[in-house]
Amino acid sequence: MGIGKAFKRATGKIGMSVANLTGSEALGRTAAIAAGSFGSIPGMFAASSGFSREQRQATQEQNLKMQGLQNPDLQAKIAEEQRLRLISEEDLKAQEEALKKRTTFAGSSIATDLIRRKLLG
Repeated sequence: MGIGKAFKRATGKIGMSVANLTGSEALGRTAAIAAGSFGSIPGMFAASSGFSREQRQATQEQNLKMQGLQNPDLQAKIAEEQRLRLISEEDLKAQEEALKKRTTFAGSSIATDLIRRKLLG
């Protein structure tokens, strides 16, 4: 890593530390620029760029963490939906089996057979 990159990273981290402590992004950027001012005018621009880079990295890490938290939740939700769907399919199959058991030969139901028996005596 070159001296310029190390300088950007160091001043960016100084700015991020100040921003995290104070809760103000503007103060963090100002601190980074102030730290970079020891390296002249180009150092100030490099420090501002370093602060932006550190800020982007922090945002990316936070987004990745949130995606990691959401994925197990999403997977659990999908698994629950599949489980409920399987239960409903099993319930439908059980109802069909019960209906098959209530029917007799040639599709006549037990209820119609009982009615016919009562009427015929």
